Amino acid sequence: TIGEQPACTGWEPRLPRLLDRAEADAIVVIAGVDELGERQIDREWRSLGDPLYDGWLAGELEAMADTLAEPGVPVLWATVPHTRMPGPDGDWTRLPDNDPARADRLNELIHDTVDGRDGFQVIDLVAAMQELPRGGEFSPNAREEGRTLSPGGAENLAGWLVPQVLEAAGASGSDSGSDSDSGSGG
Repeated sequence: TIGEQPACTGWEPRLPRLLDRAEADAIVVIAGVDELGERQIDREWRSLGDPLYDGWLAGELEAMADTLAEPGVPVLWATVPHTRMPGPDGDWTRLPDNDPARADRLNELIHDTVDGRDGFQVIDLVAAMQELPRGGEFSPNAREEGRTLSPGGAENLAGWLVPQVLEAAGASGSDSGSDSDSGSGG
């Protein structure tokens, strides 16, 4: 059994209907940092790197990819940058979610999910975050609380992301090329 939060499961049944209504020219998937945390599986708390957790999450990613797959609609799936969220005492090094190995493992699972799927591509959000001005991915100019993009960080990353979305949408045969929708899972 897997412990699930209602906030994380409530969007899943609605996703196909949302996609149908959106008539998207392209889909962007950016994972939330919650996947870097722990989940209760078989009454034990587990995280990325644990074979049971990895197997469960790989299945979830595959199911999402199956839902998102639609001929002619490209899916751009972003890698997950390392985090420095404050721990209970404010020290980011004491929060296990910040272990770089967790983000690295999630990125491996993302690559495994996307590789070989027609119309899917991995976009390197990790590299884009490292290139942000004034300190890169961990700069206070880029993120708030080590996890959420600041307004400046979001603006910089939009400048990196939008051309990729437009290129992918144009390559898909879309005649508008300018209307792009993005999605994010919890």
